[in-house]
Amino acid sequence: MLPPAPPRICPACGAPQPPNAQICVTCARPLAQMPAARRPFPQPYRWTLRVMGALLALLTGTLLTASLMAARGTWSPEISYALSFVWLIFSITYVVFWLQIHTNRRRAAEFLASDRPLVRWVYTEEEWLAIREAAWEHARTDWALPLGCLPVLFGMSGLLMGLLVGLEDGSSEAVVGALVGGTLGALAGALFGAMAVAVNAVAARRAYAQAIPAEVALGQAEICYNGHYLRDGVWARIRRVAVTAGPPPRLVVETRAPRYRIERGFVGVIDVPPRMIPALTDVVPQMRGATPWTDDLLES
Repeated sequence: MLPPAPPRICPACGAPQPPNAQICVTCARPLAQMPAARRPFPQPYRWTLRVMGALLALLTGTLLTASLMAARGTWSPEISYALSFVWLIFSITYVVFWLQIHTNRRRAAEFLASDRPLVRWVYTEEEWLAIREAAWEHARTDWALPLGCLPVLFGMSGLLMGLLVGLEDGSSEAVVGALVGGTLGALAGALFGAMAVAVNAVAARRAYAQAIPAEVALGQAEICYNGHYLRDGVWARIRRVAVTAGPPPRLVVETRAPRYRIERGFVGVIDVPPRMIPALTDVVPQMRGATPWTDDLLES
């Protein structure tokens, strides 16, 4: 189901326009070339969700195969138990991520279709191309293996599961089960971290290939950028919002959210077209976490 159609926006100044307007009601520039049709709603997490679904299907198949082999006596039951625990953790992660994505997308669509945005704009094709090229260049030089705590988390989970299962057959079996479960868990965590590198690389490439200019909307306690939605509330807090004079001028957004929330990955720096600076000087002070204008905020 498509979200409600947002108001028409002047590509020059970003001001909302009546449905049948021929010239901008704010800057008086012609709107003949402005498309009146509904803008495609971005889905920034769709690729990641598909990859996670494919991994879950692969893990499910591996678990079923291991369970069948264990039932026939050709596979160690401890390994099947460890795989079951890893599958359970990944399944819960997938469901939580899926629910967050769909809730975030619904709220973003409602925000864009409402009168809550204080200011909004759509980048011109030239502005959007420059932003995409800068983001792609940064992504190419910033790819690192995001192992983090994944091997430790999965390794400890597998070790605990193997230990509990092995205790039923004695202390020696408990040690073997813990070693096997911990090893498999750590390998699974490392594998998922390596896969995250590939996902990030493909996601960066897909973002670079997005030819439709992004839309930005700012509310008193809400921000939407190219489908990414952030609202100051229980699960995420907007700690600071400020505009840097540049060049180039940018909107800096500092957030605080738990590690398992997608709001934690909200874009922290939004490029601001020079034409929108007058509007932002009036709007940003009204936003939650507003900080006075500064020229060197990014370096602080």
